[in-house]
Amino acid sequence: MLCHQFDELASAMGWTSELAMKQGVGQLEYARSIKTRIAELEAKLSKPVLLPKTNGYWTEQEKAYEEAITLAKRQVRLAGFSVEEM
Repeated sequence: MLCHQFDELASAMGWTSELAMKQGVGQLEYARSIKTRIAELEAKLSKPVLLPKTNGYWTEQEKAYEEAITLAKRQVRLAGFSVEEM
């Protein structure tokens, strides 16, 4: 039944059965590669980025360091990653 419907669709599209099969296989391979890439990215996003904990400053250099860490945390979060302090 399904083969018959597939043949009808291929005929309606002006494809030979062989071309239709190649198109279908190509689309399946592409879908599998996309699923793999999504899984890789989700795994990457699930791991928090560890940045140093800031706890005040006493000098201008320490103040600049703390501001840099705070800015880095903000940018990392905006990129979609979670941030934890060490």
